[in-house]
Amino acid sequence: MSLITRVSRIRTLALSEASRARRHLPAVAEVIGGQLAAQILMAFSGLLIVRNLPKEQYAWFTLYSTIGAMMSLVADSGLGAGLNAHGGKVASDPQALARLLTAARAFRVRLCVLSGTIIGCVGAYLLHKNGCPPLLSAVILSASLVGMFLSTSNQLNTIIHNLVGHRRLVQSGSAVSQAIRLVLVGGCQLASTLTTLTASITALAAQFVSVLWTSRRLPVQEHKRLADKEDVQKLGHYVRETMPNALFACIQAQIGILLLAMFGHTTEVASLGALSRIAILFSIFGSPLFFLAAPAFAKSSTPSHLARITSTVLGSYVGLSLVAMVLVRLYPEPFFWLIGATYSGFERELIWIMVAQALATVDTILWTVALARGWIRRAWLSIPLAVLAQVLVLLFVDPRSIIGVTQLSIAQTLARSLVACTLGGLGLIAWRRRIALAKGQL
Repeated sequence: MSLITRVSRIRTLALSEASRARRHLPAVAEVIGGQLAAQILMAFSGLLIVRNLPKEQYAWFTLYSTIGAMMSLVADSGLGAGLNAHGGKVASDPQALARLLTAARAFRVRLCVLSGTIIGCVGAYLLHKNGCPPLLSAVILSASLVGMFLSTSNQLNTIIHNLVGHRRLVQSGSAVSQAIRLVLVGGCQLASTLTTLTASITALAAQFVSVLWTSRRLPVQEHKRLADKEDVQKLGHYVRETMPNALFACIQAQIGILLLAMFGHTTEVASLGALSRIAILFSIFGSPLFFLAAPAFAKSSTPSHLARITSTVLGSYVGLSLVAMVLVRLYPEPFFWLIGATYSGFERELIWIMVAQALATVDTILWTVALARGWIRRAWLSIPLAVLAQVLVLLFVDPRSIIGVTQLSIAQTLARSLVACTLGGLGLIAWRRRIALAKGQL
C-alpha cells in the first residue's frame, strides 16, 4: 500500500469520525448543559450545608448520604442494568418496554426489603458509633428508607426515558429538583434552622420531585396486569449474577467513610465528605455516560460500533479529568474557599480523592459496557481480586487517615476494572465469532 493511499484512508476516516461527532454534538451538549445546571444547583446546596453545619452535624449528614447510597445500591443489585440491557432490544416497542418496567418495579420490592434490613442495621451502628442522638438516628434511618424507594423509582424511570430518547425531560427534572432543594436549604439557612435533620429532609424533597417529574410520559400497558413472568425471569438472571458484586460494592463504594466512621474520628468523616464535594466536577464530565452512552451500549448492533463508542467515551472522560486535576493542583485555594476555611490544608488529600473519583468513573464506564451487553458471567471474580488488592495495599497505608482509605479505594477500583476489561474483551471476541459463523467465515 502506497503512502498516498494510506494518507487518503486516514483522511477519510478522520472526516467520517468528525462528521459522526457533529451529529452527536447536540445531544451531548443538551445532556451536559442539563447536568451542568443540576450539578451547579446541587453544589450550591451542598456548599451551604458544608459551610454552615458544625463538623459533628455534617459528619452525621455525611453518614445519612452514605447510608442512602448503600441502600440504593443493594436495592438495585443489577436490576437497572438488566432493564437497560433488555430494554435496549425492545426500545422501539412501547408495550414491551411498559411490561419490562412493570416487571422491574415488582422485582424492586423484594430488593428494597432486603436492602432496608441489611443496610439499616449497619447504618444504626455507624450513627451510634459517631454519637448521633437516638431520635435523630431513627429519623435519619427512616428518611434513608424512603430515599431508597424514591431513588430506585427515579432510576428505573430514567432508564426508560433514556432508551426512548426523552433526554430533555430527564435533564429538566434534575435541574428543577435541585433548584427546589437549593431554595429549601437557603430558606433553612436564613431562618437559622439548618441542621442535620433539615438538610436530610431537603435532599428527600428533591428526590420526591424528581420521581414525580420522571413519572410522566412513560410507556403504559394497554391492559394493565401483573408483571410478565418471562420478564421477571430475565431480570432475575441479571440480579442473581450481579447481586454478590452489588453487596460487595455497597461496602467498597463507601469504604472511606465506613473505615473512618468505625476507626477514625467524627471530624475526619466530615473532612472526607467535604473534600468529596469538590469531586462534583467529575459528575458533570461523566453525565453523558448514563444518559447517552449506556443506552448506546445496549443498542449497539456491531462490535466495531460498540468499541468506537467505548473508546470515545473513555478518551473524552480521561482527558477532561486530567484538565480538572491540573486546575485543582495549580489553583487549590478557590476550591477550598468553596467548602470553607474549616477544611483548608488538605491539598494532598484532595488530589488523592480526585484521582480515586476519576478511576471510579472509568470503572463505571467499563462495567456499564459489560452489563449493557449481558457479559456478566463470573463477574463475581472482581470480589476476591479486589479484596486481595486491598490486603496488599493495607500493608503500606494507614486505614485511619483520609489518604489511606482513599488508596484502599483506588486499589479495589483497579482490580474491578481489570475484571471488567476481561469480561468486555471476551464478550467482544465471542460476538465477532458469532458474526463470522453466521456469515460462514469460520
